[in-house]
Amino acid sequence: MCLLLIQIIFLFFSPVFSPHGLWPPAPGAGATGSAGTPLTISFTVVGAAANQPPTVNAGANQTITLPGSATLSGSAADDGLPNHTLTTAWSKFSGPGTVTFGNANTLSTTASFSVAGAYVLRLTASDSVLSSTSDVTVTVNAAPPAQAVSSFSLINALTDTPIAGFSPLASGATFTFASVGTSSLNIRANTTPSTVGSVRFALDANSAFSTETVAPYALAGDSNGDYVAWTPSLGTHTLKATPYSGPGATGVAGAPLTITFTVAAAAAPLFSTSLPPSLGIRRLGDSLEITISHGTIEAADSLEGPWSSLGPSIGKWIIAPNQPSSFYRVRP
Repeated sequence: MCLLLIQIIFLFFSPVFSPHGLWPPAPGAGATGSAGTPLTISFTVVGAAANQPPTVNAGANQTITLPGSATLSGSAADDGLPNHTLTTAWSKFSGPGTVTFGNANTLSTTASFSVAGAYVLRLTASDSVLSSTSDVTVTVNAAPPAQAVSSFSLINALTDTPIAGFSPLASGATFTFASVGTSSLNIRANTTPSTVGSVRFALDANSAFSTETVAPYALAGDSNGDYVAWTPSLGTHTLKATPYSGPGATGVAGAPLTITFTVAAAAAPLFSTSLPPSLGIRRLGDSLEITISHGTIEAADSLEGPWSSLGPSIGKWIIAPNQPSSFYRVRP
């Protein structure tokens, strides 16, 4: 616009140049006559724009726990010089182990780490001539210890203590209520480590029989170690317990443990209708008086026998010194 205006002025006026600018035009030749309205301008002559290095940002520092990976979100920009080319690349700048990138040449990618520790990852951007870098620190925590259910314990819910001989409760174990001393029972899952996120129990066909988040992890539940009484039905049962890293059976599942056990009926007494034998002995002079209330009396010359029956008898027997046998017993 200014150049065009200057050209127009040059067509209709005869300007006079001086070392300091353009004097006002005059209507006459040789800058004579009345002077018109002058125009003053300024201008700067510059060279071509200089190439600038790209700008780059590797994102915020972060912390992860193995076996998890880091999600990287970088950014980069350039002025388009010299040839409108911008490339980016992720690399490990420092750290104790190896780093595996999902795609090292994209701004947004993932990074996996071989061991725990502090890592510095570098994002480099280049326009083919100039380059810039930005670093991000990723703190990698070690993986939590492997979780597992290591054993089960049969619990007396009346005393809140494990039952001897059934802690641990071995797979294939058989017991009666009489043999364990009570029908008020519970079963505790013992874990490695001793505290986990939670434990889910499966019993027989019920795959979610119960879930315990706070130790002790009890099949039938508890209140601060006061076990809830539970009476299993007679027969063979299948019990499975699975540890989890989070509460309420959430997070990573650990190694489960599965066992079978049998609750048997109590055996019938050997003498269900007979009274136990009774033997009373007292000295009567040189003889012995044996009183038998029930059973069969037997005699022998030695404890090893052989024993011979003297027949069923109820009442008193008098054993004189001249009796051939030296030993007597009563059998049911």
